[in-house]
Amino acid sequence: MQKLYEINALCQDKISFENISKEISQITPIKKEQDFGQKKLHFPIKKQINGFLQTFWIEADHKQLNLIEKTLKSQPEILRFLILAIKESALNEQPLSQKLAERKAHSQAAQKPKKKIFRKMEIKPEKTAVKTEIKKPAVQTAITDTAKTSDKTTPAKPIEPKDTQKRLEELDKKLAQILKE
Repeated sequence: MQKLYEINALCQDKISFENISKEISQITPIKKEQDFGQKKLHFPIKKQINGFLQTFWIEADHKQLNLIEKTLKSQPEILRFLILAIKESALNEQPLSQKLAERKAHSQAAQKPKKKIFRKMEIKPEKTAVKTEIKKPAVQTAITDTAKTSDKTTPAKPIEPKDTQKRLEELDKKLAQILKE
């Protein structure tokens, strides 16, 4: 039973596509052919950075498909190939290159340029604390018969100007590190 197949092949050079199309056409007729040209690969394949991509649409049975697969595997200039079974309606559709171009144009039109907004931060110096006396309430202990009371006053430590400068410098360094990330 004849089915419709799509063969995508990635080759080292353009000349090898002519050889591939001749060999495939000897096995079964090519219904449609599309050349995508040279493409930069995301990672090297067989020590190649660039490759030529071409797609063939054929109608073949299982035996012919196996023969085509053997011929594609035997050619060293083919970096990768993929054979897909497709529906008849896919052959009459718009070519993939046009679909991708339309999608790219549509996505670029839909996206607005993003503006980067930076807010200016103001660092206010801390106020210095004034010495105040804090009186603690008398504490009673239940262990002894006599109640002991303590009235201690502890003065608050004033924040020195040198400490605030150091803190501000440390904050500036941390802010600079965060903004670099």
